[in-house]
Amino acid sequence: MKKAIKIILGVIGITLVVLLVLVVVNYVQHNLVASTGSNGNYEMAYDSANSTGLSAGSGGFLSKTMNVSNQVRHESAQEDNGDVEAVIEDRMIIKTGSLEMVVEDVSVSIEKIAEYTGNIDGFVVSSNMYKRNSIPYGQITVRIPVEKFSASVDTLKQLGEIKSERVDGQDVTEEYVDMDAQVRNYRATEEQFLNIMKKATRIEDILNVQRELGNVRRSIERIEGRMKYLTKSASMSTLTIDLSTDPSVLPTIEKSNKWKPIVVLKTSARALVEVGKLIANFAIFLVVFIPVWIVVGLVIWLGIRIYQRNKHIKNPKEPQVNFRG
Repeated sequence: MKKAIKIILGVIGITLVVLLVLVVVNYVQHNLVASTGSNGNYEMAYDSANSTGLSAGSGGFLSKTMNVSNQVRHESAQEDNGDVEAVIEDRMIIKTGSLEMVVEDVSVSIEKIAEYTGNIDGFVVSSNMYKRNSIPYGQITVRIPVEKFSASVDTLKQLGEIKSERVDGQDVTEEYVDMDAQVRNYRATEEQFLNIMKKATRIEDILNVQRELGNVRRSIERIEGRMKYLTKSASMSTLTIDLSTDPSVLPTIEKSNKWKPIVVLKTSARALVEVGKLIANFAIFLVVFIPVWIVVGLVIWLGIRIYQRNKHIKNPKEPQVNFRG
């Protein structure tokens, strides 16, 4: 009986120790190791429209009209070049900015930023909050009208202590002007193909013109889509704000390889408190599940008793016989 109880207690004790070790190790891995973060960047690939041409076997009718189409596009390009200087005077700049600041309350600051952005006709692109090394951390990305960008940055900087500030500008004026010229050229080509369609009589010529006309229109749609993206990006600036109650977890600060014993001490103290909470929670869990442990212990004890009884029945002890002379 005593042996069975020792076995039960040993099994339960080993299980509890293993569970506790796993809990502590899991917490340390997620909270003591420095978290790495990066601002979300996106790239929008753009493929310039391919020049459309007529196939060599499209017939003499289309071959003659190809030179006319190319000439029209060349003349249109020359006319557009005269407007380039006037367009460039009004530069198209895509502004992006980033702020890193220490605040008293991350969630409250994010709510204030979102409310302010809505009041100036902007909108929130993304917002998230979590913990780095047990320290509250948040990031919010907003789009702000470009004419209000500078004033908005100055206003939002008052929410906390600024640790890092950056503003970038990308000049896309030449790209926009170039695409506008391409669209004008394709429009002229489209008009020529429509005229060719009216004069074509053979089915082969009509099909070839329709195919080339479709290619021209797809190119126009692709370029105009990129132009709309540039226009929208230039009218609405992007601002990304990183917030925390401790500067050590901000992206720019944490990239530094300099040893910071104070930061390590604070992190270790927070981890110790959290591990203590986990141990207390684990103890409460064990107490609440005492009935389960009793049932498990009884099942193990009954199993051992049945095993010993069956073993005794199969191998009964032979009576000892004493021989006396």
